[in-house]
Amino acid sequence: GQYELISRSCIALCDFYIHAGLFREGALELELAVETLQALLSNEEDLSIQEWGPAISLALSAHAMLLHRQGEIEQSIHQCERAIQLAEKSGSLRVIGISTQCYVAAKLQHQQRQDAQNLLEYALQVVRQADEKRTEARCFLDLGALALLENRFEAAKTYYDEGVILA
Repeated sequence: GQYELISRSCIALCDFYIHAGLFREGALELELAVETLQALLSNEEDLSIQEWGPAISLALSAHAMLLHRQGEIEQSIHQCERAIQLAEKSGSLRVIGISTQCYVAAKLQHQQRQDAQNLLEYALQVVRQADEKRTEARCFLDLGALALLENRFEAAKTYYDEGVILA
């Protein structure tokens, strides 16, 4: 409903700021959006976590992406962890997948490739259950990129092939 629309707006805003190269401004804007969304939802006593959890999780993920681009990796990781926990509590498989992919980017920045590999495989399982083809394709492409970083060329080709088929 309306909370999904708000969270999609946060993602769109994040994309705008990334493409404009305005990472700091975007991070501040998304931080405000997360706080506003949390304040709005705290007044809604009759809503369950299944209703509001995905919206805040997506907003946290968007904020984390901008923090990551700004070079604030530790803060980005913290926001990603919050987003994943909330998405898992809400049971939104699609949002778990999206939040996990954001977390992978932060882990790779810290040269934690095995963690990134494990997270991508987890995200892939989750998005397959949710039948989210676009996010599944993205997982395969990310796995392919990770395999290339590790000079596992045959695995990279397999991942890319799977991703392209889904895209």
